[in-house]
Amino acid sequence: MFFSYESIIIDPKFDPCQPRLAYAAALSALNSEADRKKYLSLIQDRSFRRSINFTNVRKTKVKKDALSHLYDIENFSFTYAFTEANKPTSTSAKTHARM
Repeated sequence: MFFSYESIIIDPKFDPCQPRLAYAAALSALNSEADRKKYLSLIQDRSFRRSINFTNVRKTKVKKDALSHLYDIENFSFTYAFTEANKPTSTSAKTHARM
């Protein structure tokens, strides 16, 4: 079994809405701390990813002396993988992918 969780937050150097304006100058132009936090959450590049994998899952034989057949479940192995990625951006509300 493999489990993974990834969270990346990147602060931009420039304001994405006004590319000539530096990121720090855009934040200092806002009046209240609540406005700064809200604006910062809009312009930050965030991505979240989580996944879980089960690889080569098999059933073992309970009775060792039992007769073997071609169609026995013990002859097969199974794999399951689930990945979910979220990437909200300032231009779109949310990008969500499930694989």
